[in-house]
Amino acid sequence: MSQGITSQPSRIDVPADALVVLIGAAGSGKSTFAGLHFVSDCVVSSDRLRAEMPGAPSEDVLFSELHRRVQARLAAGRLAVVDATNTDWMWRAQLVADARGYGRPAMAIVFNLPADVCSARNA
Repeated sequence: MSQGITSQPSRIDVPADALVVLIGAAGSGKSTFAGLHFVSDCVVSSDRLRAEMPGAPSEDVLFSELHRRVQARLAAGRLAVVDATNTDWMWRAQLVADARGYGRPAMAIVFNLPADVCSARNA
């Protein structure tokens, strides 16, 4: 079992020093999946970070801090699971470039659920 993973997914082998980018709409199950399959310290969550930051941080401030935390984990050779919508391809490309820069493997898990399901979960 790879370091940082709480249960072994039957079809996904995640290296202990990898970048894992969870991609999907709000309500698609990314945070639930992350909570079931990864140790919480490995997960860098935009929602959790937003709750930690005082006031209402701008998206730029929020994602700068998220990026800083992901880079710190990658630099230390630790698993980094990015729990955010991650729908912007340029943001994902930057994350992958960071992983490559540190010599870390990168992978994505896409949560492709119907919009009505995601909307109902967020209601």
